[in-house]
Amino acid sequence: IRGNYKVVFDDRKVLPQKRVRSTELIDKSHFRNNVYPQFIKGILLNTCCASLIKREMISAEFRKDMRTGEDAVFMMNVYTNAKNVYFTDKIVYNYYQTGTGLTGIGLTVRKKFLCNCVISQEILRKLKEWNMFNPLWITRTCIRPIVIIFSKLKRVFGDAYEEG
Repeated sequence: IRGNYKVVFDDRKVLPQKRVRSTELIDKSHFRNNVYPQFIKGILLNTCCASLIKREMISAEFRKDMRTGEDAVFMMNVYTNAKNVYFTDKIVYNYYQTGTGLTGIGLTVRKKFLCNCVISQEILRKLKEWNMFNPLWITRTCIRPIVIIFSKLKRVFGDAYEEG
């Protein structure tokens, strides 16, 4: 089960994350078109929060050599092992941001880029298993780290520009 979450900040500001836009059950036969591409195109399914996972679907631990993105690699394995996934547009998780957490703290753009390169390497390993090993998905997977970093920079500098 995968739902939405809301971010709650110290100052009690709430920011809903409506990434899942509809409620639907997706069978494994449709993962190639509806689930696996989400790992390549962006970060929609990268996080474990707002997910309820059956124990038998967990085949790996979190990578300890990554400072960010380790949950994306973990979730790729979960979705690869799943027979189906139920997406709900309901908010099922509150993600509290206290300013003292570890998310993204002390990571340079270079380190984030390198972790995204590791994620792309893991995706490349999965493409055959996902029946997506073709020039289009190989190319999209290889350029994924660049697309993700530019998207992040755009958000950071866009927010700073709007504030200043």
